[in-house]
Amino acid sequence: MSYPVTSKWLDPSVRAEFVATDTSDGVALHGAYYVSEATKPHDLALLAYHGSGGNFYAGPCGFLAPGVASRGYVGLSM
Repeated sequence: MSYPVTSKWLDPSVRAEFVATDTSDGVALHGAYYVSEATKPHDLALLAYHGSGGNFYAGPCGFLAPGVASRGYVGLSM
């Protein structure tokens, strides 16, 4: 299921899908996959990873991934 990304500075055609994967040691890693519905995505994508002690929806991950999606790239924030 995907959801519209809402913010006063984001393109309303950007959609977010919440994703999860398990790490090699069994920990669930959550994130969001951003893509624009307006255009076909470019061949390149951005993986924004917060590192240790952060989350996928704040800091640089919170604006970089949806920001590149509004410009036609796929953004994955983990």
